Amino acid sequence: MSVEARGALQAAQRTVCRTGTVLRTQHLLYVLITDPGSRARRILNELGVNAGEVSANSD
Repeated sequence: MSVEARGALQAAQRTVCRTGTVLRTQHLLYVLITDPGSRARRILNELGVNAGEVSANSD
């Protein structure tokens, strides 16, 4: 697992620990799209995906 992937997974785990929920794929997606330096965010930007819209719809 890459350092970036490990960091994203750890950040998602911290998020669910604060909220008391179970770690799900949407938590990992949220972490990836809200990190401006992540490869996932850069790829989504290149594809024309608006990270703010995805974030708002991930609830």
